[in-house]
Amino acid sequence: FAGCSKLTGAFSGPGVTTFSGSYHFEGAPLTSVSFPNSTTIPDGVCYKVSTLLSAEFGSSITYIGYRAFASCSALATIAYDGPVASIGYEAFSGCSSYVLGEHTFPDELTTIGNHAFAGCAKVTGPLVFPGLATISGTYTFEDSGILGFTATNCTTIVQGMFNKCKKIQSAVFSPNVTQFDSHAFHDGGSTLTSLYPTSFPLLTGTFGTEVFHGQKNLSIPVFDLSKSTVTAIGSYAFADCHNVATIKLPETLTTLAEGSLGYNNGNLRAVWFY
Repeated sequence: FAGCSKLTGAFSGPGVTTFSGSYHFEGAPLTSVSFPNSTTIPDGVCYKVSTLLSAEFGSSITYIGYRAFASCSALATIAYDGPVASIGYEAFSGCSSYVLGEHTFPDELTTIGNHAFAGCAKVTGPLVFPGLATISGTYTFEDSGILGFTATNCTTIVQGMFNKCKKIQSAVFSPNVTQFDSHAFHDGGSTLTSLYPTSFPLLTGTFGTEVFHGQKNLSIPVFDLSKSTVTAIGSYAFADCHNVATIKLPETLTTLAEGSLGYNNGNLRAVWFY
Protein backbone atom coordinates (compact mmCIF):
# COMPACT_ATOMS: atom_id res chain seq x y z
CA PHE A 1 0.00 0.00 0.00
CA ALA A 2 3.02 2.29 -0.18
CA GLY A 3 2.22 5.58 -1.85
CA CYS A 4 -1.54 4.93 -1.95
CA SER A 5 -2.56 8.56 -1.61
CA LYS A 6 -6.28 7.84 -1.23
CA LEU A 7 -5.90 5.14 1.42
CA THR A 8 -7.18 7.25 4.31
CA GLY A 9 -8.62 6.76 7.79
CA ALA A 10 -8.17 3.57 9.79
CA PHE A 11 -6.67 0.30 8.55
CA SER A 12 -7.39 -2.85 10.55
CA GLY A 13 -6.00 -6.34 10.02
CA PRO A 14 -7.20 -8.51 12.92
CA GLY A 15 -6.19 -11.71 11.15
CA VAL A 16 -2.64 -10.65 10.35
CA THR A 17 -0.04 -12.50 12.41
CA THR A 18 3.05 -12.03 10.26
CA PHE A 19 4.26 -9.57 7.63
CA SER A 20 6.47 -10.25 4.63
CA GLY A 21 8.49 -7.50 3.03
CA SER A 22 8.81 -3.94 4.29
CA TYR A 23 7.52 -0.36 3.91
CA HIS A 24 3.93 -1.63 3.67
CA PHE A 25 2.16 1.72 4.14
CA GLU A 26 4.95 4.17 3.33
CA GLY A 27 3.53 7.62 2.71
CA ALA A 28 -0.13 6.55 2.80
CA PRO A 29 -2.38 9.13 4.55
CA LEU A 30 -3.73 6.80 7.23
CA THR A 31 -4.73 8.01 10.69
CA SER A 32 -4.51 4.64 12.47
CA VAL A 33 -3.38 1.06 11.95
CA SER A 34 -4.37 -1.99 13.99
CA PHE A 35 -2.83 -5.46 13.85
CA PRO A 36 -3.66 -6.86 17.31
CA ASN A 37 -2.40 -10.39 16.57
CA SER A 38 0.88 -9.59 14.88
CA THR A 39 4.14 -10.85 16.42
CA THR A 40 6.46 -8.32 14.78
CA ILE A 41 6.45 -4.66 13.85
CA PRO A 42 8.12 -4.92 10.44
CA ASP A 43 10.72 -2.73 8.81
CA GLY A 44 9.34 0.57 7.56
CA VAL A 45 5.74 -0.51 8.07
CA CYS A 46 4.48 3.06 8.61
CA TYR A 47 7.47 4.99 7.33
CA LYS A 48 6.62 8.63 6.56
CA VAL A 49 2.92 8.22 7.35
CA SER A 50 2.80 11.79 8.63
CA THR A 51 -0.96 11.69 9.31
CA LEU A 52 -0.79 8.63 11.57
CA LEU A 53 -2.15 9.28 15.06
CA SER A 54 -2.17 5.81 16.62
CA ALA A 55 -0.85 2.31 15.99
CA GLU A 56 -1.74 -1.03 17.58
CA PHE A 57 0.22 -4.25 17.30
CA GLY A 58 0.19 -7.57 19.15
CA SER A 59 1.02 -8.59 22.69
CA SER A 60 3.85 -10.95 21.70
CA ILE A 61 6.07 -8.60 19.71
CA THR A 62 9.68 -9.78 19.40
CA TYR A 63 11.06 -7.25 16.94
CA ILE A 64 10.53 -3.58 16.08
CA GLY A 65 11.89 -3.01 12.60
CA TYR A 66 14.09 -0.30 11.25
CA ARG A 67 12.22 2.89 10.30
CA ALA A 68 8.99 1.25 11.48
CA PHE A 69 7.50 4.62 12.45
CA ALA A 70 10.21 7.02 11.26
CA SER A 71 8.94 10.50 10.37
CA CYS A 72 5.46 9.81 11.78
CA SER A 73 5.38 13.27 13.32
CA ALA A 74 1.72 13.14 14.43
CA LEU A 75 1.90 9.67 16.00
CA ALA A 76 1.02 9.99 19.70
CA THR A 77 0.30 6.42 20.85
CA ILE A 78 1.79 3.05 19.97
CA ALA A 79 0.26 0.01 21.65
CA TYR A 80 2.29 -3.22 21.74
CA ASP A 81 3.72 -5.68 24.24
CA GLY A 82 5.94 -8.72 24.33
CA PRO A 83 9.56 -9.85 24.66
CA VAL A 84 11.04 -7.36 22.21
CA ALA A 85 14.67 -8.35 21.58
CA SER A 86 15.67 -5.69 19.07
CA ILE A 87 14.71 -2.14 18.06
CA GLY A 88 15.95 -1.31 14.58
CA TYR A 89 17.65 1.83 13.40
CA GLU A 90 15.48 4.95 13.16
CA ALA A 91 12.52 2.91 14.44
CA PHE A 92 10.88 5.94 16.10
CA SER A 93 13.07 8.68 14.63
CA GLY A 94 11.19 11.91 14.15
CA CYS A 95 8.14 10.79 16.13
CA SER A 96 7.91 14.19 17.78
CA SER A 97 4.39 13.58 19.15
CA TYR A 98 5.00 10.08 20.52
CA VAL A 99 4.39 10.13 24.28
CA LEU A 100 6.42 7.69 26.40
CA GLY A 101 6.83 8.39 30.09
CA GLU A 102 8.48 6.26 32.74
CA HIS A 103 8.99 2.85 31.17
CA THR A 104 10.96 -0.36 31.70
CA PHE A 105 11.75 -2.31 28.56
CA PRO A 106 11.75 -6.13 28.61
CA ASP A 107 14.80 -8.09 29.75
CA GLU A 108 14.98 -9.61 26.27
CA LEU A 109 15.84 -6.28 24.64
CA THR A 110 19.58 -6.44 23.92
CA THR A 111 20.02 -4.30 20.79
CA ILE A 112 19.04 -0.76 19.76
CA GLY A 113 19.97 0.70 16.38
CA ASN A 114 21.22 4.17 15.52
CA HIS A 115 18.86 7.15 15.77
CA ALA A 116 16.19 4.81 17.19
CA PHE A 117 14.56 7.55 19.33
CA ALA A 118 16.14 10.63 17.76
CA GLY A 119 13.87 13.65 17.68
CA CYS A 120 11.30 12.11 20.02
CA ALA A 121 10.57 15.24 22.02
CA LYS A 122 7.87 13.62 24.18
CA VAL A 123 9.81 10.46 24.98
CA THR A 124 10.78 11.60 28.46
CA GLY A 125 11.08 8.42 30.51
CA PRO A 126 12.96 7.84 32.69
CA LEU A 127 13.74 4.75 30.59
CA VAL A 128 15.14 1.51 32.01
CA PHE A 129 16.80 -1.17 29.86
CA PRO A 130 17.65 -4.10 32.17
CA GLY A 131 18.91 -6.43 29.44
CA LEU A 132 20.62 -3.97 27.13
CA ALA A 133 24.29 -4.85 26.70
CA THR A 134 25.33 -2.79 23.68
CA ILE A 135 24.10 0.04 21.51
CA SER A 136 24.71 -0.96 17.91
CA GLY A 137 24.33 2.46 16.31
CA THR A 138 24.93 6.14 17.00
CA TYR A 139 22.91 9.19 18.04
CA THR A 140 20.36 6.87 19.69
CA PHE A 141 18.40 9.52 21.61
CA GLU A 142 19.64 12.67 19.89
CA ASP A 143 17.43 15.71 20.43
CA SER A 144 14.86 13.71 22.40
CA GLY A 145 13.10 14.70 25.60
CA ILE A 146 14.65 11.94 27.73
CA LEU A 147 15.10 12.76 31.43
CA GLY A 148 16.84 9.63 32.68
CA PHE A 149 18.48 6.51 31.27
CA THR A 150 19.39 3.32 33.14
CA ALA A 151 21.07 0.31 31.54
CA THR A 152 23.21 -1.39 34.17
CA ASN A 153 24.49 -4.02 31.69
CA CYS A 154 25.33 -1.60 28.88
CA THR A 155 29.07 -1.33 28.21
CA THR A 156 28.99 1.06 25.23
CA ILE A 157 28.40 4.81 25.31
CA VAL A 158 28.20 5.50 21.61
CA GLN A 159 28.78 8.57 19.47
CA GLY A 160 26.14 11.24 19.98
CA MET A 161 24.05 8.97 22.20
CA PHE A 162 22.44 11.91 24.05
CA ASN A 163 23.61 14.71 21.77
CA LYS A 164 21.36 17.78 22.03
CA CYS A 165 19.24 16.17 24.77
CA LYS A 166 18.27 19.35 26.59
CA LYS A 167 16.47 17.68 29.50
CA ILE A 168 18.56 14.67 30.48
CA GLN A 169 19.40 14.64 34.18
CA SER A 170 20.90 11.22 34.88
CA ALA A 171 22.52 8.29 33.11
CA VAL A 172 23.49 4.91 34.55
CA PHE A 173 25.61 2.33 32.71
CA SER A 174 27.52 -0.85 33.52
CA PRO A 175 30.64 -0.39 35.66
CA ASN A 176 32.43 -2.24 32.85
CA VAL A 177 32.09 0.40 30.12
CA THR A 178 34.58 -0.21 27.29
CA GLN A 179 33.62 2.56 24.87
CA PHE A 180 32.98 6.30 25.41
CA ASP A 181 32.57 8.06 22.08
CA SER A 182 32.43 11.64 20.81
CA HIS A 183 29.50 13.96 21.52
CA ALA A 184 27.87 11.43 23.86
CA PHE A 185 26.41 14.18 26.08
CA HIS A 186 27.31 17.18 23.95
CA ASP A 187 25.15 20.31 23.80
CA GLY A 188 22.79 19.05 26.47
CA GLY A 189 21.66 22.33 27.98
CA SER A 190 23.60 21.83 31.24
CA THR A 191 20.90 19.55 32.70
CA LEU A 192 22.98 16.42 33.34
CA THR A 193 23.81 16.25 37.04
CA SER A 194 24.41 12.55 37.70
CA LEU A 195 26.50 9.92 35.89
CA TYR A 196 27.38 6.35 36.89
CA PRO A 197 30.04 5.08 36.78
CA THR A 198 32.71 7.74 37.06
CA SER A 199 35.55 5.20 37.08
CA PHE A 200 36.29 3.30 33.87
CA PRO A 201 38.94 0.58 34.32
CA LEU A 202 37.99 -1.28 31.13
CA LEU A 203 37.79 1.73 28.80
CA THR A 204 40.03 1.43 25.74
CA GLY A 205 41.15 3.54 22.78
CA THR A 206 40.02 7.16 22.52
CA PHE A 207 37.86 9.05 24.98
CA GLY A 208 35.87 11.03 22.45
CA THR A 209 35.70 14.62 21.29
CA GLU A 210 33.32 16.96 23.16
CA VAL A 211 31.88 14.11 25.22
CA PHE A 212 30.61 16.40 27.99
CA HIS A 213 31.01 19.78 26.31
CA GLY A 214 28.62 22.22 27.97
CA GLN A 215 27.48 20.06 30.89
CA LYS A 216 28.08 22.76 33.48
CA ASN A 217 26.09 21.08 36.26
CA LEU A 218 27.57 17.59 36.00
CA SER A 219 29.01 16.98 39.46
CA ILE A 220 31.96 14.54 39.49
CA PRO A 221 34.51 14.92 42.30
CA VAL A 222 36.87 12.41 40.60
CA PHE A 223 36.66 11.20 37.01
CA ASP A 224 38.93 8.17 37.01
CA LEU A 225 40.57 6.76 33.90
CA SER A 226 43.75 5.73 35.72
CA LYS A 227 43.25 1.96 35.30
CA SER A 228 41.99 2.15 31.74
CA THR A 229 44.00 1.69 28.54
CA VAL A 230 42.83 4.95 26.98
CA THR A 231 45.42 6.37 24.60
CA ALA A 232 43.84 9.72 23.72
CA ILE A 233 41.42 12.33 25.06
CA GLY A 234 39.49 14.11 22.32
CA SER A 235 39.31 17.87 21.93
CA TYR A 236 37.08 19.77 24.36
CA ALA A 237 36.00 16.51 26.01
CA PHE A 238 35.38 18.25 29.37
CA ALA A 239 34.91 21.81 28.10
CA ASP A 240 32.59 23.95 30.25
CA CYS A 241 32.28 21.19 32.86
CA HIS A 242 32.37 23.47 35.87
CA ASN A 243 31.89 20.75 38.48
CA VAL A 244 34.46 18.14 37.46
CA ALA A 245 37.13 18.62 40.12
CA THR A 246 39.76 15.93 39.48
CA ILE A 247 40.65 13.86 36.43
CA LYS A 248 42.92 10.81 36.69
CA LEU A 249 44.66 9.66 33.52
CA PRO A 250 46.33 6.32 32.66
CA GLU A 251 49.94 5.55 31.80
CA THR A 252 48.81 4.45 28.33
CA LEU A 253 47.77 8.01 27.43
CA THR A 254 49.76 9.51 24.54
CA THR A 255 47.51 12.31 23.27
CA LEU A 256 45.68 15.21 24.86
CA ALA A 257 43.84 17.12 22.15
CA GLU A 258 43.17 20.86 22.18
CA GLY A 259 41.04 22.01 25.11
CA SER A 260 40.43 18.42 26.19
CA LEU A 261 40.51 18.87 29.97
CA GLY A 262 40.43 22.39 31.28
CA TYR A 263 38.82 24.58 28.65
CA ASN A 264 36.53 26.99 30.53
CA ASN A 265 36.56 24.63 33.50
CA GLY A 266 37.48 26.97 36.33
CA ASN A 267 36.80 24.43 39.07
CA LEU A 268 39.18 21.76 37.80
CA ARG A 269 41.55 21.34 40.76
CA ALA A 270 43.85 18.47 39.77
CA VAL A 271 44.91 16.27 36.87
CA TRP A 272 46.75 13.10 37.86
CA PHE A 273 48.98 11.17 35.46
CA TYR A 274 49.76 7.57 36.38
